[in-house]
Amino acid sequence: MVTLNNVSFKVGAKTILDSLSAEWSMGKVYLIIGPNGAGKSTLIKLICKQLTPSTGTIYFGNLELSSISLEKLATQRAVLSQHSELAFPLTAFEVVMMGRYPHFKNQPTQQDVLAVEEAMRFFDVWPFADRNYLTLSGGEQQRVQFARVLAQIWYKNENPRYLILDEPLTFLDIHYQIQFMMQLKTLVAIGDLMVIGVLHDLNLATRFADSILLLNNGRIVASGIPEEVLTKENIKNVFQLEPEIIRSEKTKSLYLVF
Repeated sequence: MVTLNNVSFKVGAKTILDSLSAEWSMGKVYLIIGPNGAGKSTLIKLICKQLTPSTGTIYFGNLELSSISLEKLATQRAVLSQHSELAFPLTAFEVVMMGRYPHFKNQPTQQDVLAVEEAMRFFDVWPFADRNYLTLSGGEQQRVQFARVLAQIWYKNENPRYLILDEPLTFLDIHYQIQFMMQLKTLVAIGDLMVIGVLHDLNLATRFADSILLLNNGRIVASGIPEEVLTKENIKNVFQLEPEIIRSEKTKSLYLVF
């Protein structure tokens, strides 16, 4: 479980996030949406311990996030940031192996190697294993990054696992966007994994999120299941657009037409 308890973040006199509270349980996909400047990426960085709240507390389970060492956190929490650039000509396999660094000191074990292969196969990038990562397309590189973060938390253990994603669908065509979101649902169905992510596509959010947190100007506008959050009123107030809301007969999720 991840709990936000009156979390705020300020830079100088400017308040970026203001008194956010939420409680997220395991085995679900939680998506954070909102316009540019709403505070989405800042919230992700707070949850990742890349930033420290100005006020309030974040809990992972019963432990305050501030009390968990980065070394310990890295064995159960994997993060995909907006920008994952590499300047060195590593193979795709070597890039994914970077996700296993928190689990070994000098040389990877056979278990680490197996985790890399299985994660690469899960995201259909095993054929790129020996390819120079820098020669891959943007979409191929992004899928390799998916494998890297998943390899980091590949094995179940006594601790819950957390996958945190900041705009993960960058560079992907629609086929791989939907495939990736379906893969996330497969992963969380195991039960000991939670996904927290930032997404811009409202239709993908309505289809794949178990719960949505809608932010605007650093505050929570609404939180809950998609049909409770993505109402005409909320969308008009936050995005200055008034959609037609249709329920898909195929997916049973909402579909927004602008």
